[in-house]
Amino acid sequence: MKLNNFSKAAKNYLSNAKMQVSSAKKIYNLIDKYYNNHDEEVVLDLGSGPGTLKHCNETNCPTISFDLSLPMLKTANSKHKINGDAQKLPFMNNTFSLIISNLMLQWPDDKLQVLSEAYRVLKPGGTIILCTLIKPSLSELQESWAQVDNEQHTLTFLDENSYIKLFENVGFTIKQKSHWSQTFYFDNLLSLFRNFKLTGTNLSKSTSGLGGKQKLQQLEGFYQKIATSDGLPISFSYLTIVAKK
Repeated sequence: MKLNNFSKAAKNYLSNAKMQVSSAKKIYNLIDKYYNNHDEEVVLDLGSGPGTLKHCNETNCPTISFDLSLPMLKTANSKHKINGDAQKLPFMNNTFSLIISNLMLQWPDDKLQVLSEAYRVLKPGGTIILCTLIKPSLSELQESWAQVDNEQHTLTFLDENSYIKLFENVGFTIKQKSHWSQTFYFDNLLSLFRNFKLTGTNLSKSTSGLGGKQKLQQLEGFYQKIATSDGLPISFSYLTIVAKK
């Protein structure tokens, strides 16, 4: 996970986080269906950033904001904030009735460990409502880069079936799942990368960075071939999973 990127983006995150809003709303709309103890128990918001429900202007559901980035946590308005790694949760077994997580699971390399920890701290019969990015997210950017060089410039996304297997291997029972796509448009490549920077979602995994001015010019040229009247498209594919322990 690009921890420094998220930390640097903390102050600007909410005002620029476009792709995170629809998935946060999906999670929010599912909470009442699977969780009715708002006044009795606290919800664990895993990889919360400034707070999943903050994207929905919702403050009535008590949460523990848990995130690897301390600067992100400082922008959260929840009463309880814990700085830590989702691969090693500092909670006892069978602690929570509900865990929510918005666009966090695509980042850790050991996704099975993250889900195993979530399973451990859930009470028997407890629920996790999680949204993550899946293939073919960023397909336009990936295809344009492929015409420039053979390096891997973006995060590698799993497909829906891979995530389902991960949940089932941990022991979860899938109760509901849905997937959808959303496309955003930018005036040029610079504005696209600037948005990544302002939200901390620097999706480059190339060891040589973006590749220098010449490669970026080539990338812009190939990307412009798929531009529309709305601008340069960038698409995200989402998967929401509701699972029970």
